[in-house]
Amino acid sequence: MITGPQIRAARGLLRWSLEQLASETGLSRNALQKIEAANGIPPGRAVTIATIEATIKRAGIVIIEADAEGGSGVRFQK
Repeated sequence: MITGPQIRAARGLLRWSLEQLASETGLSRNALQKIEAANGIPPGRAVTIATIEATIKRAGIVIIEADAEGGSGVRFQK
């Protein structure tokens, strides 16, 4: 599951403001701000987090999970 820092990083890569992510997901700016502030798995309903993750993926971002080689992150799709 995507983390708050990954959401912020994805927005940075996409050059999206919180307002744009809110528009793309149908979620409020305030809700997104609280979700992004989480250091790990964001608070909130699983469906809300899944909506954010799906929106980011549709925009061309790959979510990278932490593993033995390194930490979590995001990158553009090839």
